Amino acid sequence: MSLQKEMTKSEIENELRGKGDFVLIDNITRFLKQSGVALDTKKFLYLKVIEIYERRSMNSEAGRLCEVLAELSINSQEKINHLLRATENHIKSGFFDKAELSMKKALAESTLSGKAQIYASIKSFYKNQAETYEK
Repeated sequence: MSLQKEMTKSEIENELRGKGDFVLIDNITRFLKQSGVALDTKKFLYLKVIEIYERRSMNSEAGRLCEVLAELSINSQEKINHLLRATENHIKSGFFDKAELSMKKALAESTLSGKAQIYASIKSFYKNQAETYEK
């Protein structure tokens, strides 16, 4: 696999197609560590890796990468969305202290009206996880 800095998203997707999840994680992670990778390409690849981690129920790592993705985001709503996803993944992995930190970061980015939605989302995450534990 040879990801190049100048590749488009469609070229990257073609290069990634047909590879195993752990090979993808390894290759994408190594590529992201290189300097000079465009911001939109980084975001795209982080989303790809997060999807793999979530599919594999590796929620702790997915949550960590969601926080990295939030730091790369410029748009406030985009940051909030990534931080909420991080919070959900931390809750699923049982790291409630990390979930609380992500939630606080999301609340700090939010407007007054958006805070109620964030609280409702997080309440739903905890409720869903509690139901999962009960099963």
